[in-house]
Amino acid sequence: MKKSFTTTLMLVAVFALLLGWYFIVEQRIRPENEKAEADAKRIVQLDSKDIQFLEIETPKPAKIVETGKKEDNSPTTIKLKRSGEDWFIVSPIEDSAENSTVKTLLSSLTSAKTERTVTENAEDLAPFGLDQPAIKVAVQKDSQSPRQEIWIGKETPVGSNLYIKFADSKEVMLASQSLKRALEKDLFELRNKKLISLARGDISEVEVSGDRKMLVKKGDDSNWKLARLGAPVDSAPWTQALNSIMDLKAENIVEENREGLLGKYGLTNPAFTVTLRTADATKDAQVLNLSKKGDKYYGFVADKPFLYEVKSKAFEQLSQKTETFFDMHIAKFNRFKVTELKFETTPPIHFKKTGSDWGVPDEPRLVVDSAKIDEFLGQLQDVKATELFLKQKAEKPKKPEFTLQILWDDSNGKESPKPLTLTFEGVSKKFVKGFSTSLDFPFEISQKDFQKLKVKKADYLKADSAVEKDKKSADKKG
Repeated sequence: MKKSFTTTLMLVAVFALLLGWYFIVEQRIRPENEKAEADAKRIVQLDSKDIQFLEIETPKPAKIVETGKKEDNSPTTIKLKRSGEDWFIVSPIEDSAENSTVKTLLSSLTSAKTERTVTENAEDLAPFGLDQPAIKVAVQKDSQSPRQEIWIGKETPVGSNLYIKFADSKEVMLASQSLKRALEKDLFELRNKKLISLARGDISEVEVSGDRKMLVKKGDDSNWKLARLGAPVDSAPWTQALNSIMDLKAENIVEENREGLLGKYGLTNPAFTVTLRTADATKDAQVLNLSKKGDKYYGFVADKPFLYEVKSKAFEQLSQKTETFFDMHIAKFNRFKVTELKFETTPPIHFKKTGSDWGVPDEPRLVVDSAKIDEFLGQLQDVKATELFLKQKAEKPKKPEFTLQILWDDSNGKESPKPLTLTFEGVSKKFVKGFSTSLDFPFEISQKDFQKLKVKKADYLKADSAVEKDKKSADKKG
């Protein structure tokens, strides 16, 4: 028995030692060693987020276009600097950089690893293509930190590797060819090609002058309005137009300095000048100018010296008639918040919503078909004017043919909104003139749409609603 107990204790001790070894070596020491080995193979000993300076040198010329100056075919050295979260090109030109492109490049560079060492002391770099490197790339954490410079040579005869070395070392190593592909960026690829730097959500006013003149402002309710006309904007075409402006990108840089060269590209008197303003007084407005010359489209922004070739989309969107952007809907409301409908007709009709059910306040015995009321509200939202009388005032007619009042519950603690009132007069065979408290001018709708609005109370009641209600009441009493 004693021998068996001793054996058990020894086995428990061995198990405890093995368990301790597992947790110390396998769970802590081994992962740390593996991470250390992996980190040792990293070409750049920095995290991409810590890099503040980046320099790329290639034999390819930068292709900087400046009219009147001789083309420079010398190798290109592109220098970039980080400011906050944004990257900027500081040489050979000064411009904002394409952040996503730079960040992808740095991610590839800082994650790249050496495969193995070819030679520790290369006296002749030519066999490796490192006497005239295809690419030189250098990074720095900050101006006080040491510079890490890597040279990229030619590809190996066999396999998918290439030769690399550090600028201050004779050791030649192998790395994946994917590193070279990640670093092969010319000046244009690294430049920020977006013409507008303001954020889409910050824009509160857009003024267009030139071939098309309009001023579009965003209201407190986030709806856009043609300010000079007092006309609401149809969100679909306006969103397309605004997005085409905000997303406008350079297809090419045709001039690094546009001074004295606007006429060459039809921009002395631009077809369109678009001024974008924000509600934030600390942010300057941006002014975009666009024109067409031949079959090409050109543009520039006032706060940059460059002149760009761009795609046609923004130009085409701005070339549309102003009426394209009118919201022709005669009634805009949230139909799920509507609580009352009042029809000033003969006889008058009044529907009121309690909870989720509609009823007739003056005749509680009647049972209203709520689904039909919801259907009516949907139809009303879809009615569009066939014409807007922008030069006329929206004065309520003395003898209206028909008036509809729509009331709703704001239910968010704010003052209840004013009811929306639609009034119609001058009924003809084809069209009916109307007025809305939400519009500054009269409108016209088709006779067909007008008939949809002229409801009859009986059409919105459930069959034999009063009889059924009386029967249920009698059943309860009985």
